[in-house]
Amino acid sequence: MPDIEPEKLRWARVTAGLDHEVAARRIGLRSTKNLSGPDRLRALESGEVAPTRRQLSNMANAYRRHIVNFHYAEIFEEENYGEDYRRLPQSVSKADRGLVDAMLRSVRIRQGIVKACLEEEDDARKLPFVGSMNECMNPELLDDSIQHTLGFVREEFRNRKTLRKAFAYLRTQVEELGVFVILADHLGNWRSTIPVEAFRGAVLADDVAPFIIINANDSPGAWSFTLLHELVHLWKGRTCVSGPVSEIDIEKLCDDAASRLLVDESELESVGIDHTVPLPQATSRISAFASKCNVSRTLVAYRLHRAGRWGYDRYQEFRRTCRRDYLNHRSKQRQLGKEMDSQPGYFVVRKHRIGEALIQLVRRLVHEGRLSRAKAGKALGVKAINVHRIIN
Repeated sequence: MPDIEPEKLRWARVTAGLDHEVAARRIGLRSTKNLSGPDRLRALESGEVAPTRRQLSNMANAYRRHIVNFHYAEIFEEENYGEDYRRLPQSVSKADRGLVDAMLRSVRIRQGIVKACLEEEDDARKLPFVGSMNECMNPELLDDSIQHTLGFVREEFRNRKTLRKAFAYLRTQVEELGVFVILADHLGNWRSTIPVEAFRGAVLADDVAPFIIINANDSPGAWSFTLLHELVHLWKGRTCVSGPVSEIDIEKLCDDAASRLLVDESELESVGIDHTVPLPQATSRISAFASKCNVSRTLVAYRLHRAGRWGYDRYQEFRRTCRRDYLNHRSKQRQLGKEMDSQPGYFVVRKHRIGEALIQLVRRLVHEGRLSRAKAGKALGVKAINVHRIIN
């Protein structure tokens, strides 16, 4: 077995967003009489001391890397998730960025397993819409193409009783095209929760097994909009990561096309909003309209802003208010759920996060004997021991 290059240990820690103190604690490096835990880690990273097998294993777990990265990679693994369109605020820590990178690495592996299985089948098909409008910069043309391909009916979407059910309708349509839509919330437990400020959505473009990832910690009203936003990127053939704030032209294009599909500009007149309407009254009118359309208040505010009915500063103020309201509401709901013991079970939540399209595919492959339980677990993003409960 080749020697471990100390620089790789430092690289893995830094890209995980951890300082020496936090990393040493997670690895289990305790202080001795002569050295503190962080100093022991510095000694390992400088090459003064060689790591043990157990320490390497603990590092791989703490840094969310495969242990082969330490042993055999001649060059450090490059993070390749396409374009990064996020404009991250200072509140997003390096550790939070590391969580997003680790999540994307995990989905890349899952996509690779799924794609390999699909390509082994004689009827594996390439999806013609991926990259079909790469040069198009017209949101109306993009919107029309997506609506036609999906068979999306706005009234059907709005007739669903809740925001979650409206999203389920849209998600089913997207998955029937051959796109896998998954919701990401954390990397195993609440301590690794991925904040919306660090990541809202992403798409791993591929003409056989494209994946769209949505941050489940966002409000359910935002899920549908994010799904369509990433779908526009897929139409343009782009692998990319998106944040909650869109300041780049390509992100604005995707926002315009996605929001237009859910709320047509001709409908905005009925909201009764212009620059002169006081914010409390505007909030009430937007809330009523958003509820009727099964969309978030932020989306309606964005449409008003892009139609010239609201200034940018007012829209941003409204967006921040909506985010605070949602976080307060979620906190109260979680507390109520604990008091009433009404939280959904682990497997109910996991199945919803994974999505029916991926579950059905893995179920079929396992039953056909073409996918081992270990690989099925990797494809689903769960432990192998839980595969049976997920697919059955």
